[in-house]
Amino acid sequence: MRAMKVLVTGTGGQLGSKLAGLLGRDPRFDVTGTDRRSLDVTDRTRVLEAARALRPAWIVNCTAYNDVERAEEEPDRAFLVNDAAVGHLADAAAACGARLLHVSTDYVFSGEPGGEAGGVPRRPYHEGDAPGPLSAYGRSKLAGEERLRAHGVPWVVLRTSWLYGGPGRNFLHTMLRVADEARRGGRPVRVVSDQIGTPTDAWSLAAQARRVLLEGASGLFHASCEGAASWWDFAGAIFRLAGLGVGVEPIRLEAYPAKARRPRWSVLEKRRLTSLGIHVLPHWTQGLEAAWRLRGLGPA
Repeated sequence: MRAMKVLVTGTGGQLGSKLAGLLGRDPRFDVTGTDRRSLDVTDRTRVLEAARALRPAWIVNCTAYNDVERAEEEPDRAFLVNDAAVGHLADAAAACGARLLHVSTDYVFSGEPGGEAGGVPRRPYHEGDAPGPLSAYGRSKLAGEERLRAHGVPWVVLRTSWLYGGPGRNFLHTMLRVADEARRGGRPVRVVSDQIGTPTDAWSLAAQARRVLLEGASGLFHASCEGAASWWDFAGAIFRLAGLGVGVEPIRLEAYPAKARRPRWSVLEKRRLTSLGIHVLPHWTQGLEAAWRLRGLGPA
């Protein structure tokens, strides 16, 4: 059987690096990875040229502008990468007869649907729930989703949440660095305890993306690990796993200095993956343990 050709963009990032590595070790795939230096996805001409030269069966877009805070200051850049570039990739996929898999975020939701008591929903979001992003980052990611849906090319959107695993800056690296500083200073680490979502390691999400590619699935899927946690819960789990004897002090979201508004609740229900029998994501605590064993964390 001929290997499936896949073009993965954003291989310098967390998910792209894990997915390219995973597919590269699987004989069912013939994978080509690109990073920002080798393929600028905001350059439509270069994207079209790359796709026509390779003629992949799938293009997987792991490129993203994901600095939530900076997006408030430079929304044009966020929309260029998270929205306009998705259109370029969709054009390229259509030009060479490929499908496009695009990765989105739980931040397309507000965390305050339906006026539930306290503004917090009583259930996870499923794929049919209406988005309502609070930040420029969330709006740019939703715009990219909508652009892809309207394009006409065969598509998949995987919405994930609280992604970590390196390379680059992420919550796991930040907590290890902050814990070391706090321990030397004899103080606790202060972490938000009233924002609830699901930590998702990049290795598990890469495995889920591979399963979607193999199945030839289509449409919108929620793809985060199982369970729910606050950032305070997540930090505590990291410190226990690392054997760090440092205190974790819970603080409210309002006490965290931030330009961007974030959803207080963004747990995702994996309704469509489950209904198709292709849900492979573990509980977030298992994902963290597996990520720690792999130790492919990169620098903080």
